[in-house]
Amino acid sequence: AFFIKILLFHGSIFISQRSIRLFRLLFFQQSRAYAHYHDFHELVIVLEGVAQHVTESKSYPISCGDVFVIKPGVVHCYQNAAGLKLANLMFDLEKLNFNFLDLNEIPGYFALIETEPSCREKNDFKGKHTLTSPQLTEIRKMLNRIEQEMVRQIPGWRFSATTIFQQLLIYIVRSYNTDQKKTSRHMVQLSQMVK
Repeated sequence: AFFIKILLFHGSIFISQRSIRLFRLLFFQQSRAYAHYHDFHELVIVLEGVAQHVTESKSYPISCGDVFVIKPGVVHCYQNAAGLKLANLMFDLEKLNFNFLDLNEIPGYFALIETEPSCREKNDFKGKHTLTSPQLTEIRKMLNRIEQEMVRQIPGWRFSATTIFQQLLIYIVRSYNTDQKKTSRHMVQLSQMVK
């Protein structure tokens, strides 16, 4: 496929606090395919439907419950979408001023942020993480709470939205422990060896 690289959603649209870019949440219903890239990380949560996630070199099937990270600069789009609804949490890992404490000690964190994105082309995206239906329900609740904070903007909303984002991230990385897919377990094992 031929790609025209378009920078979509420059990091300047993030929730900011004193010029520190935090993150941005967008709910997205994709019907047209247009290739684009970002200057930040993108956490993709497939809320509904199916599609092909297309990069410059490969195409991968995605479906409801799939969770994956797209690194900065990766040109991608979605094709053959059927009822596709995504939650995109866009963040700058370098500038995200989180106190990660022991988050990076959870094997699922390294698998989600580093190992799976780095191994994606070699294993044909088979290491992507998939949430169960109850897990996806919990994630939807957190996403709705973030969205409400961003819409209402009551004083303290940045702190609240950022805290919920942190809770969502830890919920996802801990959910790797319950994923029954052999490939997800393999990603976690590989992450533990590489760390």
